Amino acid sequence: MASRRYLLFFFVVLEILGLGFLYNFYRLRNEWESFFRLTLEEEKQRVHSALKATLAAGGDPVETLSEYLEGSRLLKGAALILSGRTIIVPGSDIPPQSLIYTLELDPFVFQLYFSGKSFYEIKRHLYAELALWLLLNLTGLGVTLWLLRSYYRSRLALTQERAEAERLKSISLAIASVLHEVKNALNNFNFAVFRLKKKTSSEEVRLLEEEIRRLTLYLEEVSDLRKPLILNRVEVSIADLLREVLGEFSERIKDLGVEVEIDVQPARLFVDPERMRVVLRNVVRNALEALAEVSPPRRLRVSGEVKDKFYEIEVADSAGLLPKATELFKPYKSQKPGGFGLGLFNVKRIVEAHGGEVQAEVRSGWTVFILRLPLGKPSEE
Repeated sequence: MASRRYLLFFFVVLEILGLGFLYNFYRLRNEWESFFRLTLEEEKQRVHSALKATLAAGGDPVETLSEYLEGSRLLKGAALILSGRTIIVPGSDIPPQSLIYTLELDPFVFQLYFSGKSFYEIKRHLYAELALWLLLNLTGLGVTLWLLRSYYRSRLALTQERAEAERLKSISLAIASVLHEVKNALNNFNFAVFRLKKKTSSEEVRLLEEEIRRLTLYLEEVSDLRKPLILNRVEVSIADLLREVLGEFSERIKDLGVEVEIDVQPARLFVDPERMRVVLRNVVRNALEALAEVSPPRRLRVSGEVKDKFYEIEVADSAGLLPKATELFKPYKSQKPGGFGLGLFNVKRIVEAHGGEVQAEVRSGWTVFILRLPLGKPSEE
């Protein structure tokens, strides 16, 4: 608040000084013009008196004007107009910027040419000073407005951060409550599977137990997103992992009539396979959900290749839909009704934990998610 008052005070002082300068400029210009014209009027009266005395004595007015020109600093030229003829007085050196006065003494008409050099030079100087003042004043005004804009932007950002913090706190409390209930349900499922294993050892029971284990691990991670990820890296074939994840969605792909194009270059990466499955599932699931919202033909393109020191995976769908890029990977910013906005946040979190990066863009009508994972074995920390 104090900073804003200081800026406003500076702005007011600047404008007061500016108005004072303009008032002084106006007065100085008027005083200079009045002084100069008064000086010329006095010079004109002296010429008038000299000519009048010459004519009264029966002398030659041209000769009088010629002699007057030699000693005058203002009168630079003269002409005599008689019976339609113009006679330039000898000694005249009419400058390009002249102030012309007409003097009538019957039967003669005289044109007097006074130098306006000093008059125009001082006027140019005054207007140059005005232009400099305007430049400085506008610069000061621009700086003041920039400072005010920066101040209000920082205040707005602070207000938005506080509002976002409150929103995230409310959502975190809601999610914590949901997770607590889900964990209780999973414990019951786990107990039921344990009892079921005593009666049968079928493949379905083993798969159910494995999925409960994965879901429990995921819930533990989501319960506190501030905790760093602990990766269990092993060497895996990234091409096989991509095909495995795509296979999990085979029925959904068939139901939607999606044309799938796979072009994956073989490579072995040191990654956490469980977490990388989460990444690929989220990206593929998002692509299929986007394709479900558009009319056929629906196309999905999955590619992978080595680029420099990274393995680059692209998952592209022909829907061409992409929410606000600035909020795409933020937690609790879901574009789906009822969603928590944790899917793509986890994608980014896991990929960056591997030392990679993720981005999304719309390219030639395709929505493209790009995952870059480093090649080679990670260094020991």
